[in-house]
Amino acid sequence: MRKRIAVLIGLGLVFLSFFTCFGTLYAIGSNKKLDLEGVSIDNFRMGLSYPPLKNEQQRKFSKNHMEKLNIDLVRTGVSWSYIEANEGHFTWSGFDKRMQFFNENNIDILLTISSDGPEWNVDQKTPESSTYKNVTAFEVFLQALFTRYADYNIHKIQFGNEWPNEYQFIGTAEQYVNYSNTVYEIANETIPDTTFVLGGIATANLRIAAAYYNYTDFYRIGTNATILTGAELEGLMASEFVKEGVARVNYVLANASYDELDLHFYDDYENWGTYVTMMNDLVPGVPIIVSEFGGPNLSWEKYTRDSQARHLKESIETLDGIGIEEAYYFKLTQGGAIPQHRKSCLVGSTVTIKPAYYVMQAFTASNAQVNFIFYTEYSFVFMGIISLIYFVFVGIFGLIKVIQKRKSK
Repeated sequence: MRKRIAVLIGLGLVFLSFFTCFGTLYAIGSNKKLDLEGVSIDNFRMGLSYPPLKNEQQRKFSKNHMEKLNIDLVRTGVSWSYIEANEGHFTWSGFDKRMQFFNENNIDILLTISSDGPEWNVDQKTPESSTYKNVTAFEVFLQALFTRYADYNIHKIQFGNEWPNEYQFIGTAEQYVNYSNTVYEIANETIPDTTFVLGGIATANLRIAAAYYNYTDFYRIGTNATILTGAELEGLMASEFVKEGVARVNYVLANASYDELDLHFYDDYENWGTYVTMMNDLVPGVPIIVSEFGGPNLSWEKYTRDSQARHLKESIETLDGIGIEEAYYFKLTQGGAIPQHRKSCLVGSTVTIKPAYYVMQAFTASNAQVNFIFYTEYSFVFMGIISLIYFVFVGIFGLIKVIQKRKSK
């Protein structure tokens, strides 16, 4: 009996060791099909958009992966609603730790100031944004923020996210310009060497604008596989919804103060160059960064880890040839509110390394390493699940044998 249990435990350890290394072996084997030999990024700087940083464990996790990927550029956010939940009382401790982490590890940051405000100063709101009763209170917060972190690695700064969409910014174009220009002016006074980037423009807005201005002759809906052409496309472009959206974007582009534009790219990398050309025509001479990119779209195609790896390779090669300055991959770990992009991550939900991870590493670190110690350290969740299932099975098996033995007596 004891020998059988010992054999089962031994087999279990072999089984666990195999699965601990399996993800890495699979990823490396998968990427041999992609011809990654000699790939590199020559024309832009790679970063990560919103890696996990909430606590010490997450910061350690992100630091280790950033070192493996040779990335020292991060997009992160700060929320007025969290920092000053009660008027006049600032809670900096959590954000202090994050900013200290960036400084200690020489990581440059693109700081996105979210457009949500504290309840005591909110006029209109969505879960992602709000308008303010008192802009002077916002100015006080900004002064405190920039003064506190004036000597930290704030590489670039922006206000709001995907503001052309009313869900992401509930206010008018005039209100967005007012708030964004307030950030621009106070940043210029307190951290004058920091570049100001206009809040990001979503891929869906770029697709609509490209069709509206005849840079493309179709519009593909992001949430399903529908492609509009011909009369259907003309009807959409003539709608008040599109006209109002285009007017909103044009007003902001013409009246906001900014040093750079920010575009968000997902899925259709074959059209990203067209979107950059369009924005260069609309706003000549303004540099462009991409603070989010990812894919593939789960609503457009069947997902496999191999298809994601191919998509990432094509995406990076595209970005390297369209004249942008920086691109931030979204994202390192699985999750997010957009269901069609929930698998656009380099590390899976069970903390397993995906083939796309090694594609990224091939471009950013000029190699794709098999590092079993590193992989094992960040595979405890996966190992724990397998261990629990296996040893519960062994326990049940042993219990059955004990019961049978007693009955036989």
